[in-house]
Amino acid sequence: MSSPRVHASPLFLSLLAAAMWGPAAQAADVTIRPAAGSGFAVKDASGTQIRFRVDEGGAIAAPGIGASPAVANRVCYGAAGVLGPCQASAVGATGATGPTGPTGPQGPAGATGAAGGAGPQGLQGPVGATGPAGAAGTTGTAGPAGATGAPGAAGSFAGSYMGAWSAATAYASGTLVSQGGSTYLQVSASDSINADPSVSPAVWALVAQAGAAGATGATGATGSAGVAGAAGAAGPAGAAGPAGATGPAGATGATGATGATGDLTGAVQFAPAVQQAATTSSALVNLKLVGAATLGSAGNTPLLSLSASGLYLDGQNHDKERVRVDNDGAILSVGDFSNGMGGAPAEGPGTRFLWYPQKASLRAGQIDGTQWDDANIGMYSTAFGYNARASGDYGFAVGQGTVASNGNSVAMGLYNVASGFASVALGMGAHTNARQGSFVFADRSFSTFCDGGVSCSPETYFRAGVNNSFNVRAAGGVNLYTNAAATTGLRMSYLSTGGSNFYGSFVWTDRSSDTAITPSGTNQAIFRSSGGFTIYTDAGLAAGVTVGAGGGSWSSVSDRNLKENFAAVDGEDVLRRLRAVPVTTWNYKTEGLAVRHMGPMAQDFSAAFRLGDSDTKIATIDPDGVALAGVQALDKRTVAQQQRIDALQKDLQAKEEALAAMAQRLQRLEKLLSQARP
Repeated sequence: MSSPRVHASPLFLSLLAAAMWGPAAQAADVTIRPAAGSGFAVKDASGTQIRFRVDEGGAIAAPGIGASPAVANRVCYGAAGVLGPCQASAVGATGATGPTGPTGPQGPAGATGAAGGAGPQGLQGPVGATGPAGAAGTTGTAGPAGATGAPGAAGSFAGSYMGAWSAATAYASGTLVSQGGSTYLQVSASDSINADPSVSPAVWALVAQAGAAGATGATGATGSAGVAGAAGAAGPAGAAGPAGATGPAGATGATGATGATGDLTGAVQFAPAVQQAATTSSALVNLKLVGAATLGSAGNTPLLSLSASGLYLDGQNHDKERVRVDNDGAILSVGDFSNGMGGAPAEGPGTRFLWYPQKASLRAGQIDGTQWDDANIGMYSTAFGYNARASGDYGFAVGQGTVASNGNSVAMGLYNVASGFASVALGMGAHTNARQGSFVFADRSFSTFCDGGVSCSPETYFRAGVNNSFNVRAAGGVNLYTNAAATTGLRMSYLSTGGSNFYGSFVWTDRSSDTAITPSGTNQAIFRSSGGFTIYTDAGLAAGVTVGAGGGSWSSVSDRNLKENFAAVDGEDVLRRLRAVPVTTWNYKTEGLAVRHMGPMAQDFSAAFRLGDSDTKIATIDPDGVALAGVQALDKRTVAQQQRIDALQKDLQAKEEALAAMAQRLQRLEKLLSQARP
């Protein structure tokens, strides 16, 4: 039986040709000469299986080689009959592509990939329509009134009742007094200010409110006529006749001897009559307190004490001390607050000191109009100076032409107006403009404003624009220092032509160092805030930027809880849009050609991504987001490409392993051939 003839693989044949049939026979070659009409064969160890055979015609049979040889490399017989690589000219045209082999079995399923990140939260659905209101139920009948409870046990009270309240008495905590028909309990540690119970809830607690006056009773019946009186006494004697003419004066008698000096210890000594004459240059009243007691204690042995006893405006009889001059020079004037009942002590122009207890208000200075008339005096207000008016309750006006016309307002200086509630006007020509809670300071840079008593024109006032604002006009600069050496704090420089006071500059320095910081040029803003710097852009402190302590870059507020309306981003779409955004180098016109920058134009960036609130500005957070989305998209590409590379490398490794196995088989074959040579 003839052996199967196969086409050996090109690699196998090439190696075999190089090993067995070199280009020329050498002296050490092994020569096999089979009998005519036969060849030679290589068998296995048992001698039964042919592994390799060459017949007389040169045909090669290798039963162990597969029937479908590789065709990448070809072997040919040369002119000398040697089997080896074919010459280029000997290679025939590439044959037609063979039919596609059957599809291999499906590989095992890959391991399950890691779970993807949670997708963005969906948008909140619209609020459903409000359902119709239910019909109102009928009102139930009123239940019977409950029985009146038994009277509670009588409480105990450790204080004492001191009768009607007096401003001249100091009351201890726990004291009960009556005032205006009501009863009050002293609740503070002491009543050092003799506060009126009816207007001092921090000192006195109302225990029993005065009841309303009862209706006037009916007029009683007219009594019966009395018994007739006894007859009157005899009438007086008639008038005396006219006096006779005065006789001539008698001669002056001799002066009597001087009497002994009386004991005046502790008594008030009046000055001699000659000192009390209206034409004298001495004091009209000259009194001296001489006593053995130690002087200098308030209320102890006063020089003067004036009191008033009788029926007061509250409908009660009181005996109250009104004026006292202590022996240490202290002066006390006590009055009753009554919301202005009784009117101001004096009105109209004049120069005076005025204490108005009915409104608890004080005035001192001079006015040329109605500034201190009752209608222009606020409760608990104060006004000092020239034409100063405090018509608002709790107002305070000091200076010239100042006005505190609203409650709790303050005006100090020259022609300042505090017309807003709880507002402050200082300097010259400051006007709070009826803006509550505002502060206005105006300097004298408007040199002709209200100067020298000239009346002010409304347009020259420096006014507050909105409520609760801080407004300052200081043409010479603003300096707020936080240390004694005046090296740290806040400076806003004034207009200057040289030196270190560069105009238009703003310098803020904290107390982390006492080293002063000065601007290096005009119109600069410099901050030293070693604990960090934060700028908020909304009232709720939910938006803004921060530079941390020791930091060198801005951190934007980016809390998830402060954001809404989330939408997923397609990274490939971001890359596609980004390709259309030109990125160039450029310089700001204000910096000059020497200072270069790199980046897109705001118009191009806005057209591509529609981010931010302007097409002429770029918020730094938006390019960061675009860059991150682009990086994620490129990373996704990289992962996919790496997976493909890994698959190709795995396939290449499998082919290399198959080739290595074939090489090992060839080595074994060569070894067998070598052993078979004689």
